[in-house]
Order: sequence, then structure tokens, then C-alpha cells
Amino acid sequence: MSVRAKKLSHIQQKSNELIEQYQKSLETLKKPLNVKYEHETEKVGGFVQQRNTRNRECCNKPRRI
Repeated sequence: MSVRAKKLSHIQQKSNELIEQYQKSLETLKKPLNVKYEHETEKVGGFVQQRNTRNRECCNKPRRI
């Protein structure tokens, strides 16, 4: 095996390792951390969304001066 072929195989090996690492990271990002939380968020709309709607209701009430 020539020097050039050794360098090329080393580069290909590194490239394959990086691709595998990228794929693992991508799969990790796609996997939900807390399925129960996601289910509750779909049903209720999430804590932040609920809080914002409550704040709007409080602010939109007519005030007596």
C-alpha cells in the first residue's frame, strides 16, 4: 500500500466516524425527552400559552375609575 493510499484510507475512516457521530446526534435530537409533557402540551397548550391567555383576560376587563 502506498503512502497516498494510507492517507486516503485514514481520511475515509475519519469521515465515516464523523458521519456516524452526526447521525447519532441527529437521532438523539429527534427523540422526544419527555413524551408525557408533549402529550399534555398538545391537550392543554402548554404552561406559557395558558398563562398568556389568562393575562390577556385580566388586562382586557373594563376598569372602573
